[in-house]
Amino acid sequence: MSCSSAASTSAKSGLSAIRCTHIPHQVPYLLGLSLQEHLVSRRARAREFLSQQPSQGPHSGHSKPAASYERASSIAHTDHLLLLEHTPVYTEGRRQSSTELSGNEQEGNRLRALGADYVQTRRGGLVTYHGPGQLVGYPIWDIGAMDLSTRCYVDKIQAALTKLLHSAPYHLSTVPAQSDETGVWSDISHKIASIGIQVRHRITSHGFALNVGMHVLPWFEHIVACGIVGKGMTSIERERALLIKREEETRPDRGAADSVEEGRVKALEEQAERQGLVQPQDSGRRDPRESAKLFVGPESRTKVEDVVPNLVQHFSSTFGREIIPAPATQFVYQADAQGVLAGVTVDGEDINVTQ
Repeated sequence: MSCSSAASTSAKSGLSAIRCTHIPHQVPYLLGLSLQEHLVSRRARAREFLSQQPSQGPHSGHSKPAASYERASSIAHTDHLLLLEHTPVYTEGRRQSSTELSGNEQEGNRLRALGADYVQTRRGGLVTYHGPGQLVGYPIWDIGAMDLSTRCYVDKIQAALTKLLHSAPYHLSTVPAQSDETGVWSDISHKIASIGIQVRHRITSHGFALNVGMHVLPWFEHIVACGIVGKGMTSIERERALLIKREEETRPDRGAADSVEEGRVKALEEQAERQGLVQPQDSGRRDPRESAKLFVGPESRTKVEDVVPNLVQHFSSTFGREIIPAPATQFVYQADAQGVLAGVTVDGEDINVTQ
């Protein structure tokens, strides 16, 4: 089955709606990882339980399925989409050689000194960064039930993110990834979204990271993100600011308003420097004139929480699945005084941090 036909098949196959939860607090990486592991492992346990039960069909002699069977069936067949922002963390995937692994501890100490955590994971991909200003998505989906191959699943994530960026209110351009690369690229030198997944028994975990705010970008300057040398990262805010700047530079009446506009921009840039809203030094190959003191004005400023509804819409249409908010009582979050997630309860069960 082709990737294009799989979405329409999923919509007609009787799959239940995907339950989505947007976590309203910054999430420590290991706690987010434990939440994923919990959702994946309980689906595996539910499947095992169901496989050991007698048939519950209309001709099985059972007038009504037992409550335990119904609960296990619901868990086994319900997909979830976790949307969140992490606290600052650098993560390493599993595409590393033994030589590279030997230097991990030294590298981890260097990155921790920057004020971020450092975690080795079982996802695909090399080193990357997650933190505030970046929208991270973890689909816990049964791609077998959706008739999707792993390659097709990744392609559809890329397609959904690309459609999101092309749509209102962003209207950003993208270019196809090179043959040996994944993710979504704003141009051949700047990546705006990364993808790194894990699939076990056809259940997915890990997922994608979409750079939204400008302030996420300086953290990438300390690594070779995803092992791609000579290229940089970008974000929705940065691309919107560049788009507005280029539009301003091509206005027919620009010359007459230059002196007034330059004074206004200078004052705003000075304010932005004090607030840390000026674009950091560019690590890619874009025209350096576009990177010098790029100001993020009100027209280009973008918050992660504002991107979430648009992202959900495009994932729903791309995968041909209804996505609805998870029941308020299913996921209960507790944050500390700093607004960092400290505890999660799923269907009344506390999630303990594991690695």
